[in-house]
Amino acid sequence: MKRSAVLQGTFLVSGLVLLLACGGSNSPSAEPQPVHDATSQSPTAPIESSEPRPEELGEAVQSATTPQVIGRIARYCGKVNNHQLPGGEWQPDLDCTSGCDVGGLAYCQKFWPQTTSIRQVAVSSKPNNVWTTSGCGAVVDDWDGTDEFECMGQPACGDGFCDVALGETPTSCSSDCGTCGNGICNAGENFAFCPDDCGSTSACGDGTCNNNETFATCPGDCVAPSVLVSTDFPTGVLRFASEEDFNSLFHAIEADGAVTSSLPTGYVSLKSYLAQFPVTSTYDVDQAEYLRDLKTHVVTDDGLRALVNQELQVFAGGKLYQFTDIGLFKVDADKQAWFKTWLAANRQAIDFDPAYKTVPGEVSLGEGQYQVAPGVIRIDTQKEKMAGSDTTPDPVVGRIALYCGKVNNHQAPGGAWLPDPDCSTGCGTGGVAYCRKFWPQATDIRAVPVSSKPNNVWKTAGCGNIIDDWDGNEEYECLGDSATPVVFAASLTAPSPEPLAALAGGQKCGTPPTHYDLHTVGASFNKEVVRAASDNNWRFIFKTRKLNLYLYRSVSIKGKAQRRKKVWPFRIKYWGPADADEIVVGTDNMDLHTNYTVIPHTFGQGPRPNFKGLAKFKLGSMTINLMDIDFRIDLAKGKTITHAHAASLLNSQINSVIGGVYNNIWAQIETQIVGAISPAYLREYAAYAKRVSTYNELTHLRFILGKVEKYRGAGHKNDWVFDWNVKIGAATYKYDMRAGSFFGRARKGCNWYAVRVVVQR
Repeated sequence: MKRSAVLQGTFLVSGLVLLLACGGSNSPSAEPQPVHDATSQSPTAPIESSEPRPEELGEAVQSATTPQVIGRIARYCGKVNNHQLPGGEWQPDLDCTSGCDVGGLAYCQKFWPQTTSIRQVAVSSKPNNVWTTSGCGAVVDDWDGTDEFECMGQPACGDGFCDVALGETPTSCSSDCGTCGNGICNAGENFAFCPDDCGSTSACGDGTCNNNETFATCPGDCVAPSVLVSTDFPTGVLRFASEEDFNSLFHAIEADGAVTSSLPTGYVSLKSYLAQFPVTSTYDVDQAEYLRDLKTHVVTDDGLRALVNQELQVFAGGKLYQFTDIGLFKVDADKQAWFKTWLAANRQAIDFDPAYKTVPGEVSLGEGQYQVAPGVIRIDTQKEKMAGSDTTPDPVVGRIALYCGKVNNHQAPGGAWLPDPDCSTGCGTGGVAYCRKFWPQATDIRAVPVSSKPNNVWKTAGCGNIIDDWDGNEEYECLGDSATPVVFAASLTAPSPEPLAALAGGQKCGTPPTHYDLHTVGASFNKEVVRAASDNNWRFIFKTRKLNLYLYRSVSIKGKAQRRKKVWPFRIKYWGPADADEIVVGTDNMDLHTNYTVIPHTFGQGPRPNFKGLAKFKLGSMTINLMDIDFRIDLAKGKTITHAHAASLLNSQINSVIGGVYNNIWAQIETQIVGAISPAYLREYAAYAKRVSTYNELTHLRFILGKVEKYRGAGHKNDWVFDWNVKIGAATYKYDMRAGSFFGRARKGCNWYAVRVVVQR
């Protein structure tokens, strides 16, 4: 039979002082002793508290409303105290130290700030594993405890705060918690703000184009985009009535690519334009291929590619949005003519100049936005500028030397000088085209000082031998891609991460790697890690990204393959898209929080003395301004703030500068005055702030994932967007990545390139 200590009777304690905690210990259990609080006469006798004195106001405010039980605390000398919600389980104090010498009203308020009194009750039966030693070490003990108390407080429902800890819900207390969550789609609720009660179809008819609605699925809320074709937009550009129409269609396309079929007939999007051209693995590219690679780099998301035209433009809400290699431009209607002229004048620098990354003279507006001119905003998309992204020097693949009247010579790195085998080409022929005669991979040429040569290298026409100690008139290095061209097997298209047959020899290869390059990222969640192939001409990039654009925000990871390229005639080197045999991205764990609270709510807080004006009074030879204080009589209980009292709170250092530091002590004075009028207010306000923080933490939208992978074979990129934070009116939310381990790996032939990024705060 279980032992039990039963203490009969009840007693009410008000205004108890929180004692210093002397936690439970690991020593053997002491015999239960009666607990004598300072306000009690006996552990068993029912004692009622007297009316609190004025100086005790707020410690235990009595009310005409009958208090209710909002929780229990139980003590067992030598063990950590336990507490319990009505109908809940017993839980040890999280500080793992508070023992049986800590209790009373203040201790109840530690868990339930609205506690106004306590009442001792009989010790209840408990499981034999509820008690813990100091440090919360587990023990098995069938003793039910030394004593037990009910924590009493005013009914929580109706206080303006949805207290989840007390079991308040939209069903049990709609006055505090609202109606979202009670299983009924009430008036004013819709899918956007109450998805638990309202199906996605309920958003249609709320007057806003949102929640994946389109003009095809909800014509009452969404307006179909039109296509504008003009001299400024010869290939056509989509025009949306509002940003919301754009956002919702974009979100719908991200969820289901088939939605693009609803776009106006004849409209040519960037996505359909790029689909005409395969990804190449060549080094030397022309200007047209460079610009296609640039557009692929600037607009990476398929949903956006379906809505912007091949010039990376779209209209929404009367504004022009122009994507570029230095960010997204948002242009008001009355500035579009100006912007067209400005863009034309700066377009070559934006597209081809590696040093042109910001607009000269622009003004920062914060959060990555810059004003280029009134009505023209540049939004930094936090991407690497593609132009000049490859900074590795071009390798020297050979040299050519010219001596007018003699046959040209050429030399491989480390080799001997050799005459042109046609025995006729002379100093009138040269340049990159001549370099390619011997080294087809040559892409550039660079003049260098004429080097010393043996006196028998030159030949006459027909390759007749001569002896001449002249080293030549001119000499050039031929620059280019010395690596063997990258070739990918067209057969590697099966969507399976299993080891695949090698390109030669019939051996199995491509086994997923066990080693990952480890990197860390902070709360910003913007990280880019590069794994280069041994020939340094191919690479795998893994990115974690938190994007903040005006139209939308998102959190995503991405893996992509790239190859070194060079564009003529600009001689700009860059990393452009290339294929991999397979790319995998994923996460081992993710805890992503937002500042978006799912359920609309309001908070109530206690009455605060109002400071309404200024009064002047004389203090010695100095005139002091004192705030005139208006306070509730029932709180003040007849107290007044006299000039003498105020004078004792003031000194000559109010709002002064001491040692170059501004010293404003009025905040301290105000705190003392408030405390003198209503001692309960500061404590109640602190409890209120804690409740608000707890509630927000419980109701914030968050995403938690375990071990998951997203596979793609025979492609150049693999994107995974965890959340498209699409703008609904002005209601975008921010992200906070609390924890996460993210990885990406790519296979080229039989070689894997793997990266892991871990969130470190």
